[in-house]
Amino acid sequence: MRRLKYIKQIALIIFFLILADVFAPSSVYANESIDWGFLGPKDTSTILSIGVHPSNPNIIYAVAENEGLYRSINHGKTWIFIDQGIEDLKKFCREVSVQKNETLYAATESGIYRSRDNGDIWHKVLLCEKLPDFAVMANMKNCQNLSILGFSNNEFYIIISIWIKDHLGRQVKSGILIKGDPNQNNWENIFPNMNLDFTKVIINPVNQQTVYAATNTIGVFVCENGKDWKVLDESETIGNVQTIAVGGKKGDIIYAGTNHFIFRCKEKGICEPIVLGFYDTIITDRKNPERIYAANANGALIFSPNYGKKWRNSYNELKINDLAIDTEKQNLIYAATKGKGVWKGDISFLLPINWIGNLIIISLIFLGISLISLISFFIIKIITKTDKHPNKKIQKEALEKITDPNILTEIADKQPDKDQRIISRDNHQDREVKKTALAKNMFVFLCYAREDLKAARKLYKSLKKEGITVWFDQESLLPGQNWRDSIKQAIQKCNFFLALLSSNSVSKKGFVNSELTNAIEVLDTFPENRPFIIPVRLEDCTPSHQKLNELHWVDMSPEWDDGIEKILKAIKNL
Repeated sequence: MRRLKYIKQIALIIFFLILADVFAPSSVYANESIDWGFLGPKDTSTILSIGVHPSNPNIIYAVAENEGLYRSINHGKTWIFIDQGIEDLKKFCREVSVQKNETLYAATESGIYRSRDNGDIWHKVLLCEKLPDFAVMANMKNCQNLSILGFSNNEFYIIISIWIKDHLGRQVKSGILIKGDPNQNNWENIFPNMNLDFTKVIINPVNQQTVYAATNTIGVFVCENGKDWKVLDESETIGNVQTIAVGGKKGDIIYAGTNHFIFRCKEKGICEPIVLGFYDTIITDRKNPERIYAANANGALIFSPNYGKKWRNSYNELKINDLAIDTEKQNLIYAATKGKGVWKGDISFLLPINWIGNLIIISLIFLGISLISLISFFIIKIITKTDKHPNKKIQKEALEKITDPNILTEIADKQPDKDQRIISRDNHQDREVKKTALAKNMFVFLCYAREDLKAARKLYKSLKKEGITVWFDQESLLPGQNWRDSIKQAIQKCNFFLALLSSNSVSKKGFVNSELTNAIEVLDTFPENRPFIIPVRLEDCTPSHQKLNELHWVDMSPEWDDGIEKILKAIKNL
C-alpha cells in the first residue's frame, strides 16, 4: 500500500508539471530539432526569396543570387530556370511574389517583371529609369534593390533603396516608399520630405485597404484608407523595425522584428515584446493564424503555436534568408538559405501535445508503473522465502571482509599520502586565487547598434579573455527575463559602460539611445575624475549626446589591437 501511495504522488507531480507546461506564461522552450531535407536546385546556391503557389503546393519558386529564377512543379524534386534568358532576371533578380490566378511578380534592380502563366512568359511592367523626379533628386540612374512587396487592389506599394546624403553630408542608402499603378505609370512618393528609411511594406490579407510599412527609424506606419498614415506605436518603443508580418484570425495582430526583440502589436497601437533576438524573417500561417515563424542568418529558427505566448527553438547550420509554408500540409516549411539552396522542414516535433493527449499518457504511465510494482512485489516475496534472515547473512559476510588482514592492507595501499593531498589542495587554491585576481571583479556593459553586432561580439571576446565580466545582450539575457529591468540593473551595477559609436548608432532612436540615457544618469552620480562611460568609436562619427562629446573616446581604427589595449588600461587602472 505504501508503494502505491508513492506511485500516485509521482503520477500527480508529472500531471501538474504538464499542466504547468501547457498554461505557463510566455517563454522559449529548449532547443528541439526539425527534420530538414535538401531539395535543390544546387547545394551551393544562395536563395534570396522563396514562394509556394497558393492553390498548387507542388509548385515552388526560388530566386538564386546571380543564377536566376527557378521553378519546381514536383515539390522540389527537380528544378528548371524560368527567367527565359532575360539578363536582368538572371543576374539581378532579388525577390519573387506569388499572387493568385498564376500571376508572378519578380523584382530586379532595374524594375519589375510580371508573368501571368507561372513564369513561362515575362513582361516588364515598371522601369526604374522612368520613375518621376523623386528618384532623380536622389542622384540615382537606376533602382538599388527594388522590392515588390505589397499589392492593394490595383495599387502597388514598393520600397526602393536609393543613395542620399545624411546630416553629415555622407552618401548612405535609404529606403523610400512609393505607390502607384504600373499600367498608368503614375507613381507617388508617400513621404517626400522625410528620411524614414523604409524596410518592408505589407498588405493586410484580411482587409486589403489596410497597409503597414516598417521603418528603420521610428517604427511602423499604418494606413487604413489609402491616404492618411499614422504611427502604429505612438510611444515609439519599437524603433529600428527590420521586418513585419500580419497575424490573427481577423488580421488584427502585427508582429514587428527590431534589432533586439519581436513585438506583438494590436491595431489600437498597443505593442509589447514577446521574444528576445534579431530575426531577418517573420511569417504567419493564414490557415493556422496562431502560428508564427521567425528565422535569421545565424542558424536560428523559432516557432510559436499560440500567438507568441510560447516559443520553441530549433538551431541548425542553415543560414535562412526567407521562409514559406506549404499551402496543403501546414507542418511543412521551406527555407531559402545562404550557400546551401532550398530545404524542406517538418515542424511536427515542435507542435505541443494537447491536454487530452497528456491525460491519456499520464493514465498509461500510472497503469504501467502500478503493474511493474505489483510484479516486483511478488518476485521479492518469492526470493525472500529462500532465506528467512537475509540481512543477518549480509552483515556476517561484510564483517568477515573487514577483519581480513589482506583486504585491510590492499585498502591502505590505495589511499594517497596525506602530504600529497595537502599539496594538491593548496595548488588548486593558488590557481583559483590567481584567476580571481586576474578578473579584478570588473563588470562592463556593452552598448551597440544592431548593425555593429560583429564588432560588438569581437570586443566581447577580447575583454572576456582578460578575465573581465562583460554584459552582452546576445549572451547575458536569458529567455523569459524581463529585458527592461535586466538592462537597467546591469547598467546600474556595472563598473564601466562601453558605448560603441558609429554612423549606425549616433543617428537612430530606440534602445541604443535609451541605454545611453540611463548610463549618463549613472555617470552623474560619480565623482568628476572617476571614469564610467568609455566612448568606443568604430569609425569617424560624432555622438548626438553632448555628454559623450565631453568624454575622451577610443578609436578602434585603423589598429583594433591598439584600441583594445587602451580600453584594458582604462578598466584595469580603476
